[in-house]
Amino acid sequence: MSIDYSTKLFAGALAFVLVAGITSYVYAQELFLPEWIKTIAGFWASNQISDDEFVGALQYLVKEGILVIPSDQSQIDLYPEKTNFDSQEDFLNPTSNCSGTAGCIPGYVTENIDGDTIKIYGKSIRLVLVDAPERGEKGYEAARDFIVDNCPVGSFAIVDEDDLQTEGTYGRMLGVVYCNGINLNDAILDEGLAKMYDKFCSYSEFEKSRWARNHGC
Repeated sequence: MSIDYSTKLFAGALAFVLVAGITSYVYAQELFLPEWIKTIAGFWASNQISDDEFVGALQYLVKEGILVIPSDQSQIDLYPEKTNFDSQEDFLNPTSNCSGTAGCIPGYVTENIDGDTIKIYGKSIRLVLVDAPERGEKGYEAARDFIVDNCPVGSFAIVDEDDLQTEGTYGRMLGVVYCNGINLNDAILDEGLAKMYDKFCSYSEFEKSRWARNHGC
């Protein structure tokens, strides 16, 4: 869906606040800007997500109270207690489910693509080591419906990027997705709705993880 001129202005204003206002505030208060917020802005700056998708990301941050823009924009506040994070430490560095040193990105699901791909803040995330049926193939609807049912649009998720495949594939980030208390990669394989992409096991950080070994790595 296209966005009108006023919405583009909204995006521009929030982008300015995100990059300039918040950064100035954070450094003035001797705090750290969370890496995952900078990652979202980086997706947009490097054209990995569109203007529309970046607008959606910023709107989510405001809607969920992660960014609070008061009428006096000389003050920018971060309120992790209004979000799905249990503490400010979790908000700044939400790595409790993540391993390795690559990206660990929390966010809200903005689109369900199919049985092995979702979008978080407009960025495509491929479930690493998972091969679900493509559109038109037998089992496609069942696999996609499983993802929609267990991690619908609007759900909070954390992506643990694969350390050994940070280049991604076809513009998609590869990783394990934790959503609504489950490991989606493991869950869809458990249900028999997707196959283990075993030819890539040796290329993945998760080759020796419990769930990957259980499914054939």
